[in-house]
Amino acid sequence: MPAAHRLIVLTVLLSHQTARALLVSWGPPIKAHTRCASSSAATATMSSKEEQSMWEGMWAAGLKPGDRFDKSKSSQSFLDVLASWQDTAKAKKVRALIPGCGRGYDVVEAARFNFDALGLDISPTAVQAAQAYRDSQGELGGRAEFSTTDFFTLPEPGAFDLVFDYTFLCAIDPSTRSAWAETHKRLIKPGGELVTLIYPIRPKDDNGPPYAMDTELVRGLLEPQGFVCESMVPVPHAKSHPGREGMEVLARWRAPMQ
Repeated sequence: MPAAHRLIVLTVLLSHQTARALLVSWGPPIKAHTRCASSSAATATMSSKEEQSMWEGMWAAGLKPGDRFDKSKSSQSFLDVLASWQDTAKAKKVRALIPGCGRGYDVVEAARFNFDALGLDISPTAVQAAQAYRDSQGELGGRAEFSTTDFFTLPEPGAFDLVFDYTFLCAIDPSTRSAWAETHKRLIKPGGELVTLIYPIRPKDDNGPPYAMDTELVRGLLEPQGFVCESMVPVPHAKSHPGREGMEVLARWRAPMQ
């Protein structure tokens, strides 16, 4: 077989291996969100009843810790970020936002580091599960709260010192990505921090969610909004959840001052 043909075959095999890994780490592809396309967060629509039904159906069916996209705990990469905020969070009151929070592991960990943390999820059952998880964790340094409020219409401009985005951008319909970036700019305090744990890093395809991600896609969304990338590094395999090794990049962004 000619070398060029062998390369094509190898590329296809690697793509199939990536797809199998995603099935392990996320589960079968989920029907995509259908928000209307818009370049403005102000005009992004609320989630349709169909979307709410789809996500709620998964949770109401009895999604257990460790099932599909639920990894039973926070990412070690996020815990490292929270540790870097520890002195600030002890010295003054700070707020964190986690959109698409699921069972609320990240929200609880942020509260453990003295943040007043808000987790958003479209599923009422997910929010109930997150509240139950929080209540099982004992005393926390800050508040851990949960809501089904739509991220795109959350009425708290400039309210958050830190926002953590992980498996949220890859889950929303691609037509809302510009609104995603605009909404982050609106919600984060001037000079605050956006942390994007970019996943799944894989060649572009039509599958999703989770939709294929890459660092230049995220850079192209955030930099036009004035975000400055302060670091962008691949996540060491030892710090990734099982099944996500080699498919994650942690990026930390400074929000614009105005």
